[in-house]
Amino acid sequence: MNNMGYDIKIPTDISARDTLQDTMEFYNITQSELAAKLGVSQSYISAILNRKKFMSSEFALKIEKTTGLNAELLLKMDLHYQLNQLKAKGDLFEKLTPYQWVEVAS
Repeated sequence: MNNMGYDIKIPTDISARDTLQDTMEFYNITQSELAAKLGVSQSYISAILNRKKFMSSEFALKIEKTTGLNAELLLKMDLHYQLNQLKAKGDLFEKLTPYQWVEVAS
């Protein structure tokens, strides 16, 4: 729940990268400009936009300070995206068995 008391459903098929990229496109911000504004390398911006890296908490706070995009929402978007990607790879966990007391949702 957010501060306003509304339950926000976060899509699992998009990440913070999508929101950042949309913002950059809307305001015509280049990777180099954003990198300079945030004090990070252009390659770090590129890695996020290419989903080779996900946002750190520090980076998300820098994005919030410079663009107004909510850092907590960005981090939650990335978390939901990553979990969804892992769950889609069911074979990664097929050898794991839950403890007796654990009820596994299907």
